[in-house]
Amino acid sequence: MRKRLFAAAVFAAALIFTSAPKTLAYNKDCTLTIIGEKGAYSFTSPEITGDDYVKRLLRLDEVIDDVCFKETVAAQDAYVKFTPDRSKMFTPIAEREGKTVDKVKLKDDVLTCLSVGGGAIKLAYKSIKPQITLGDLQTDIVVRGEFTTSFSSSGEERAENVTLAASAVSGTALNAGEEFSFNDTVGKRSEKNGYKNAKVIMDGEFVDGVGGGVCQVSTTLYNAALLAGLKITEYHPHTLAVSYVESSFDAMVSYGTCDLKFVNVTSYPVYIAAYVRDKNVRFVIYGKKNDCVYERETVVEEVIPMPIENVFNGLLDENEYVVLSHGKNGVKSCGYLVKKRGGKVVSRTLLRRDFYKPLTEKRETGKKGDGLSS
Repeated sequence: MRKRLFAAAVFAAALIFTSAPKTLAYNKDCTLTIIGEKGAYSFTSPEITGDDYVKRLLRLDEVIDDVCFKETVAAQDAYVKFTPDRSKMFTPIAEREGKTVDKVKLKDDVLTCLSVGGGAIKLAYKSIKPQITLGDLQTDIVVRGEFTTSFSSSGEERAENVTLAASAVSGTALNAGEEFSFNDTVGKRSEKNGYKNAKVIMDGEFVDGVGGGVCQVSTTLYNAALLAGLKITEYHPHTLAVSYVESSFDAMVSYGTCDLKFVNVTSYPVYIAAYVRDKNVRFVIYGKKNDCVYERETVVEEVIPMPIENVFNGLLDENEYVVLSHGKNGVKSCGYLVKKRGGKVVSRTLLRRDFYKPLTEKRETGKKGDGLSS
């Protein structure tokens, strides 16, 4: 009887023990602090959870990634500082090593620290080597190509637009393989950005528009890029021939629709400088010396005479006339790029074919029966 009562008591005690729920004990005093060069990162309950024997940091991998991101210092490659408005245009700037957190060691240190009830750990770092050092820099920087156009007949507003757009481009450095965008560099031509109203070509006519003259800047740069041996990836002709450059060598731009783009196909950076003086705009592109010389060639295939619209004026003699608005002849032309080495022609490449519309000239005349003529 005693044996049966003893066995029942043991069974009841065992049942009570095994059916009691186990609870995790949160240790509010457990703190983990990660000490870095940019700051300290502390964690405690409820971010640290567990029982008296095993503690863990919630989202451990995310925490480590975040600390590494905040503590990383990127390496700085050596580069050439380009200041075209100074006598010393090119200044080499030395490289600088970067650093990042040793993630593997940080994770091990966190787990070890938590296993002994928390504490502080100091970050260990690994260096990041720069890819370009001073020894890698190009030192023999020379003129690769340059081009100048005149805006001597322009009014004050157009001259201001030319100066503003040219200054936005000047100082641009283009790394090997990098593409240049005129619109991205210059930005929107608006009154808010300082541009004035001046004559622009729109739908085959000269009209007033904000930013008139900017196309002369893009055209001058286009020709400098050609002579520097860069690859043109986007250009657009005007609908009318322009007076500041030969046919088939213009480059019209319009923000949001028509751009001028070219790629630095050399193995080294190129640098773009603009100079606006005495109503001339000049672009100079510097870089590693070219092994050849480029020349431009325009071939005019056809000239289309401008139509003349006559309006009778009885106050004029029969052979007299007054020009109300000047016209332009139309042109069909081709543009070629001639490559020479040692004074000998290596290649002659057709770049483009263009058609520029004629512009009607309007006149008052003393001769009756006039209308449209050519």
